[in-house]
Amino acid sequence: MVMRGSKTGLETRVRQNHCPTLLGVDGDSCHHIHNAAKVFAAPFSSHLERLFSDLHADHQWASDQLTYLREICDFMSIPGSAPKRFVQHCWLSAYDVAISTQRLLPAYKVLYYVFMDKEDKGLYKDPLKQLFADYNVSEKAQTQIRSFHEDLSKKGMTQLGKDRKKRWFRRCGMKPPQLSCTSMYTVYRSAAIP
Repeated sequence: MVMRGSKTGLETRVRQNHCPTLLGVDGDSCHHIHNAAKVFAAPFSSHLERLFSDLHADHQWASDQLTYLREICDFMSIPGSAPKRFVQHCWLSAYDVAISTQRLLPAYKVLYYVFMDKEDKGLYKDPLKQLFADYNVSEKAQTQIRSFHEDLSKKGMTQLGKDRKKRWFRRCGMKPPQLSCTSMYTVYRSAAIP
């Protein structure tokens, strides 16, 4: 599809067929939208963009972790998928990944619970139980999730992997301030961009 063709380009067709007064673009419209999206994201200190990159990197080479994520999604009746790759120079990428991350956030909380230290696990045991109740996760499924956690706890991690997990907890842990900020940012990002 040609963006700028004078007769059949996307901009020409949108201007002629849908909104002749609203589209007054000089230059590449995708470039303008990308720049606007960058300005919109600036006050959030790339909070989501870093989260998206960490989630993708964390699951990219860990097929067992990805399998467990998908099974947890099934138990929670959430459409499961691999974390999407965020592309810095593509403004629609942030929208797609924000929608996907927002959908998968409860499953991430269940999966990443295993990577908490013992003190935090004790502190966040009740919120985990509440997640199970909210999503009607059966006792059998909870037992299966505990076996996933046991398996993942034996897994060796690189320092980069440990650092990604720590950043995830700072951004999305079960503490209300972090969780509400990430949820709010994903809602804003997914609502404002299309």
